[in-house]
Amino acid sequence: MTIIPKPNILLALALQWEIGHRIDGDTWIQADAPNTNCWYIVHTEGEPTKVEEDGIEYEEEPGSIEDCHANPSSWHFDSSDNRLYVHTSGHNTPHGNYILLSFFWDRFGSHAPLILDGKEYRAYLSDSSIPSITVATSTYHAGGTQQGFGTIKISNADGYFDARLTNYIHEAKRMRALVGEYTIVDGVFTPASNNSADWLCAWEGWSGNITWSDEEIEVETEDLRRMMI
Repeated sequence: MTIIPKPNILLALALQWEIGHRIDGDTWIQADAPNTNCWYIVHTEGEPTKVEEDGIEYEEEPGSIEDCHANPSSWHFDSSDNRLYVHTSGHNTPHGNYILLSFFWDRFGSHAPLILDGKEYRAYLSDSSIPSITVATSTYHAGGTQQGFGTIKISNADGYFDARLTNYIHEAKRMRALVGEYTIVDGVFTPASNNSADWLCAWEGWSGNITWSDEEIEVETEDLRRMMI
């Protein structure tokens, strides 16, 4: 999708932030026979993007719990009941035996109600949340031009991040900024599309240092290429 700025076109921002959460201390339940190699919890954050054991990423088995049962170091998510199943490397419970992390997308938008791909985006972004995109090279240029996205500001007026920044892993995590068109008719916000594939990915990078206050958090950003050097 190509977005061409026009006086009568309004733009909204959607921010995706992949954060992590330690889950090995949760209460794990062994799956019923014959899938007893699997243990599960109710993953309240919805479908994970990945699961790691002691820093090693599991293989996702999207097909069935039976596939997860057959393969150590794997995971399966059942969206019907939000159950996250894991098959640890040692075939035993994660509790007390491993450091287990799940990762998932947290979503924020500049307007409400914003729902993309059936997922709700919290209206915690303002116009001042959207920084300028810059591209810079040094005088002596040997490749690796870096793109910057400045600092992203997210509202904390309702205390959303008060416990979340303590209990979840936010630093050095993937971020995406999507831009889409919308209209307002009789005060009603309506996106041109509720499919994220129709929104333009304006920037993709990593979260850096986070400054936290009662009113908002400020997240410094890093270019993906710089993080891989």
